[in-house]
Amino acid sequence: MAAGSHFVRCFRIDGNGRPPEYEVGMHTEQSLAALSDRDLDAVVAEVIFGFASKLVHGERASWYEDENSNQIPAYSQTWEDMGLIVDHMRSNGWTFTLDVSLDRGWPEAYFHGKQLGVASAETYPRAVAMAAVLAVQGKG
Repeated sequence: MAAGSHFVRCFRIDGNGRPPEYEVGMHTEQSLAALSDRDLDAVVAEVIFGFASKLVHGERASWYEDENSNQIPAYSQTWEDMGLIVDHMRSNGWTFTLDVSLDRGWPEAYFHGKQLGVASAETYPRAVAMAAVLAVQGKG
């Protein structure tokens, strides 16, 4: 998958599973790792929260907005916005664990539910964002 691209098809996904139509746009740990932080945030908004997003180009920067022109939170970049993922996933029946991967020494996140989502990344917020996407897709 090219950096900066993500799947447009989106559905609200909760702890009870995902619709079969979403199989078209499955992400892998490798495809998520290749995304920029902002592109990963857009994937989280779509897959976890069910918000379609669009890229907006400003005079000095670009950002993603949802369908109501609200800027997508920095889920993969800040602890505060990472907490939105954790709260949402927990409210939908997922359990959550943070750890450190033994092979690389990087932060690692786990979501346990009907499926397991596991990812490691350079930061805990990024690992949590990736693991949540993988968990709801059943690709962890």
